[in-house]
Order: sequence, then C-alpha cells, then structure tokens
Amino acid sequence: MSLLITFFIQTTLSVAVLVLCLYKYKRRPLYIRLMGLVFIVSFLANFGGFALYHLGLGRYTNIPQSAYDPIVLPIISLVFYHALNQRFGRIFFVIAIGFVCFSIVNMMGLQKEAINSYHKFVSSFFITCYCVFYFYRLMVELPATHLQRIPMFWFTSGFLIYHAGTIFLFAFTAYLTDVLKNNLVAYWVFHNILSIIMHLIIVVGAFYDLSSLKRRSDHYAV
Repeated sequence: MSLLITFFIQTTLSVAVLVLCLYKYKRRPLYIRLMGLVFIVSFLANFGGFALYHLGLGRYTNIPQSAYDPIVLPIISLVFYHALNQRFGRIFFVIAIGFVCFSIVNMMGLQKEAINSYHKFVSSFFITCYCVFYFYRLMVELPATHLQRIPMFWFTSGFLIYHAGTIFLFAFTAYLTDVLKNNLVAYWVFHNILSIIMHLIIVVGAFYDLSSLKRRSDHYAV
C-alpha cells in the first residue's frame, strides 16, 4: 500500500513539474523547457509500467523504466550544458552517447526484461557527477544574484539528493533480487520517497523561474 501511495504521489508531482516548466514555454530558458521534457518522459515511464501491469503484461513492466534512463540522461546532459553557458559540450556529448550505447547493450543482452539496475546505477553516477561539477562551477564563478533565486540551484539540489541516495540501491539491486530473492518493496518505497523529495525541490526551482518571468513582464510593462 505504501508503495502504491508513494508511486501516485511521485507521478502526480511529475505532472506538476512538467506543467510548471512548460507554462509559457516560448518565454522560458531552454534548460527549463528541457526540464519539462525530462518529467514528461518520467510520467510516461511511470504510466507505461503501471498500465502494462494492469493489462496483465507484468513480464514487460520494467521495460518503460529501463527505457527511461537512455532517453533522460542525454536530456539532462543538455540541461547542464545550457545551464553552464554551453561549455564542456564534448564531455556531455561523449557521456550521453556512451551511456545510450551501454544501455542498449544492457537492455538487449544483459538484464533484458529484468530491472535494468546496471545502467540505472551508471546513470545515477553520472548525474551525481554533473551535480557536483555544477556546484563547483557555481562556487568558482560566484553569481551576483542570490543562489536561492537560481532555478538550476534547486534542480541540481533535487537531482543530487535523489541520485546520490539511490545509487547504492541500484548497485545492489541485482544481488538482492537474484541471490537473496528480495521483492524490493521496502527499497522501492525508499526510492519513491527520495523521488518525491527531488520533485518537491525541483518545484521550488520552477516557481522561482516563473516568478522571475513575472518580474520581467512587469518590468517591460512599466
């Protein structure tokens, strides 16, 4: 029951984030619109797995979530690329392409229809590295505005809490399921709680961007 509740809260928050990021999308920074795209994919992956399970296709339930990571990591790479003023593009490109290739190999030949924890672990590792690198650049460059008014500060904080917290879960998923025969319910509740925290923090960042949009509109109206 707890798993189902946290799942629905997480999925609802994904809708809230994508709406906040795509509202008046033509006037929003590109990295904000890319964040909206991330959470469209998140919602579709959750809904797809849920639908497959209730259609009696439980064997394929893991496929939407497995496909989620090779789609989302390149988008998140673009988010950080644009948030860092379009620098370090080669690094982001190599990581994104290499990860997509590894994910395809994992889905087709290694873990197949099982929980694709191998590439989820790698995805969490790279996104954690992105977050640490972004905060490093933030400290080096010391922006004039207050940190709490920078949407990317909140986005990065949310990503870091979630991915740093779940990286160990993904590292041991195969052992827990294959060796210990654990059904992972408690672990997925923990995963969903971290995801809910991430979503709530990202909502704050999206609100800050919306409020800055309103200030810009008021400024032009004067």
